[in-house]
Amino acid sequence: MAVKQEKQDERAAVNQKAEKLLKDYGNSILRMAYAYLHNMSDAEDILQETLIQYLQTAPVLENPAHEKAWLLKVAANQSKNRIDYNRIRQTDELEETLVAEKREDLRFVWEAVRALPEK
Repeated sequence: MAVKQEKQDERAAVNQKAEKLLKDYGNSILRMAYAYLHNMSDAEDILQETLIQYLQTAPVLENPAHEKAWLLKVAANQSKNRIDYNRIRQTDELEETLVAEKREDLRFVWEAVRALPEK
């Protein structure tokens, strides 16, 4: 029973720390992430990921100014990673000429592949 209470106390402490971080720095992190991403949903994800990373790593910092700097740096790095992630996943629309019809002969697929640029 003592172990269960200890885990509950630990969870309560983590929740309290998360609430404090969100209250103190949440708006700054969200604004900075939005400035990078221009997408509120992605910026909110970055805010959440930043807070989770802080809680998981529990960095030892000299003062609250360093805490804010750490959070903003992590959020900036995660925002840059999200930009790269989004860029990689951008795709072109599939041309109607490539849409498969019900055909047994799939030579058109090979022809479409050969028509692609080398790069």
